[in-house]
Amino acid sequence: MRPDYEFSYEQYASSPGAENLTSWIFGRGHELLETSLPRADAGRVLEVGAGTGNHIQYLRHGFKEYVITDLQDTLMMSGHEEYAPGVSFRKMDAGNLEVADSSIDRLISCHVLEHLPKPHRCLREWHRVVRGGGIISILLPTDPGLAWRLARIFARKSAHKQGIPYDYVISREHINPFNNLLAFVRYYFEEMDEYWWPSKIPMMDINLFYCCHIHVQK
Repeated sequence: MRPDYEFSYEQYASSPGAENLTSWIFGRGHELLETSLPRADAGRVLEVGAGTGNHIQYLRHGFKEYVITDLQDTLMMSGHEEYAPGVSFRKMDAGNLEVADSSIDRLISCHVLEHLPKPHRCLREWHRVVRGGGIISILLPTDPGLAWRLARIFARKSAHKQGIPYDYVISREHINPFNNLLAFVRYYFEEMDEYWWPSKIPMMDINLFYCCHIHVQK
C-alpha cells in the first residue's frame, strides 16, 4: 500500500535533497520581500502561516512587536530564546485572525495563499486587521509557470530516488495557481508595489517569485 500524504510530505520536507535544492532559491524570495519594502520601520508586525518562523531572519527594519503565527503549532520554532525581544508565537488561522481591527502596522505572508482553500477570504481578513496606511506584504511562487515546471524536473528526480511521490505531494500542497492568486490580489487592492524574481519582466513563465507591498486604504 502506498504511504499516506502526511508521511510523504514530512519525509520530503526533511530530506537532504529537497533542502539542498530549494533552500538557496527560497532564500532569494524572502530577500526580495524585504529589500523591496518601500519603508524601513513598523510598530506591530503580524506574520501569518509562518511555519518555522524562517522569514524573520531576513527582516530589514525594526519593530516593537512581531507576532509569528501558524495554524499548526508543531511547525513553529522551539528555540524562542534565539529571537529578539518583542517576538511572540501564537497558533492562529490565517483566514480567521484573533486580532482586533486596524491593529497591525505590517502583515507578512510568505508562501501561504497557494495552500489555502479560500484565499480571497484571507485577503479580506488581512485587510481588516491592518490599519489604514499600513502594509500587507505578500510573497508567492509563480507556480505553475514555465520556470517552476522546469525546476521541478530536478526536484522530482531527487524525491523519486527516496521513494517519495513528488507530484502527489506537491498537488496536495499547492492548490491555487499563481495566476488566480494574482487576479485576487489585484481585484481587492489598487495601491501596491509589485516585484518579480529573477527577472524584472512581469511574467510568470520566466520568474520563480512574485511579491507585492499593498498600501492599505481605509
